[in-house]
Amino acid sequence: MSKKNETASFMLRFTQKVWHDEQGENQVQWRGTIRHVQSGEEHRFVDFSEALSFIQESLSKLTLDLAEDKSPQEKDDILSKSYHFWKDFAMGYIDTLSNPLEQLNKFRKQIDQEVGQSLNPDTWKPSTKADAHNILLQLSQIQEQIQGLTNQMKSLENQLKSQS
Repeated sequence: MSKKNETASFMLRFTQKVWHDEQGENQVQWRGTIRHVQSGEEHRFVDFSEALSFIQESLSKLTLDLAEDKSPQEKDDILSKSYHFWKDFAMGYIDTLSNPLEQLNKFRKQIDQEVGQSLNPDTWKPSTKADAHNILLQLSQIQEQIQGLTNQMKSLENQLKSQS
């Protein structure tokens, strides 16, 4: 069984418009443009669901093109599996819209976990003694530079005090 892969890339661009309505209340509107990179096809949208529809249509077209030489039963199976992806994606999108604060907190927690892992000293062990030596040498040089700058700042502060 041969595998056939195809890439689909999309570029999103958002513009925000802020204004006061007749009652003087702040209004905000997001507008966007989505472009299918490979074909250059572009659509403007005000509702993000329109962008998602464009993505889904483009990927469905791609899926159908890839399944072109398949039997009707195989095409149905391929499309069914492709749409399963969109069902999962749509549920996540609905969750985000229904409770944006909860999603923001989940996102923040995920970022905190990633930052915590990246700052974990166990993940930053040098691979060789030479690497460790180079890092220590660079840190020493940075420390000397900081000390030099600190001395210069103190000198400037003293000059300013003496001129006052």
